[in-house]
Amino acid sequence: MSETDTAALESHAQHCIATGQFEEAKSICSRLCRFDADNEEFWLMLAVAQGESGALDDALASATKATKLDPKYVEAHLTIAHMLQRLGRNEEAMAAAKKAVELDDECAEAWLFMSALGGYIQGPVDAELWAKKAISLQPDNPDAYVNLANAQHEQDKYNEAESNYQKALKLQPKSPESQIGLVRAIIAQQRFAEAAKLAEQLLRHNPADLDGQNALGVCYQNLGKPEEAISIFERVIDGHPEYKAAYIPIARLYAQQGDLTMAAELLRRAKERFPGAMDILEALAEVYQEHGLFDAAFNCYGDILQLHPDNSDARFNRASLLADAGKLEVALDELQALQNESSDEKRFLVAKASVLEKLGDYEAAHNLVIPLTRNNKVSAAAA
Repeated sequence: MSETDTAALESHAQHCIATGQFEEAKSICSRLCRFDADNEEFWLMLAVAQGESGALDDALASATKATKLDPKYVEAHLTIAHMLQRLGRNEEAMAAAKKAVELDDECAEAWLFMSALGGYIQGPVDAELWAKKAISLQPDNPDAYVNLANAQHEQDKYNEAESNYQKALKLQPKSPESQIGLVRAIIAQQRFAEAAKLAEQLLRHNPADLDGQNALGVCYQNLGKPEEAISIFERVIDGHPEYKAAYIPIARLYAQQGDLTMAAELLRRAKERFPGAMDILEALAEVYQEHGLFDAAFNCYGDILQLHPDNSDARFNRASLLADAGKLEVALDELQALQNESSDEKRFLVAKASVLEKLGDYEAAHNLVIPLTRNNKVSAAAA
């Protein structure tokens, strides 16, 4: 094959990739790789074509071949990161992206990739730093501002998140992700009327947007419109039972209206559909407690602790249930253990004092709480 033929085939392969003809592109790239097995660019083109066609394992192998031929091939490391992410291997994907920025500190796409994935892998603090780096390299990239805002929202920096969602919308006015992000940031700041108007505006253009519907339901819930909120949540769940975010708010609305049976039923359905979901288990335990179904609530907290044995909230709530059930000594032991592990947690001391009072040890209860009231760490009423 002549150099001219190779260049023509390479150009045709790139055209096929650009126009979505991935099977044709794979065929051409495979031919190029057979002709010149030491050409890392051919292997990377093949990886891209394979990845776009859904052959992720093959794509990963081809991109890895490219990095073996040229260990400093930044684009190949980044392609590996994308393939690994699509395969659900997020830790490895992050490592591959970090390799890309080690080789090229100004690879904006790698910083952007890391800022999107980083919140799940290393937490929002790192994700925020990486998003800022991406913005410094590509100040007109709306996705970088969205990633930055998402990371800030996770850290409860709602005002900053709001500002960056707005910047993203200036760059890409019809972005649903930026729009719903802005709505959520405003909801987090309890400006529900303003958030409702934005959610309604979003839904006028995207009426099927589940996040927008759910956000509007939350706004109505907090604006004293429970019937409107329930109607929205029911419509979401009926049409999309896999949409987890709608179950807890509608269950809480039913509970507020005194219909604990319906609240518990919805959360039981959610528990079956989303096994191991902490927020569902916690909400169901709360409803069971309100129902007076202490055994069922106790079991829910037990399920949480099976998943997360060190969850202090679940342990505390379970100890409270034990105390309510009259198992005072067992409750006291658990509260003591919690206090030993978290000496700064004052609620454990107050709860211990309550249990000691029920046991008739008023002096010990008094001795626990009085020092806290002197330091204004609990109210006199709690003492």
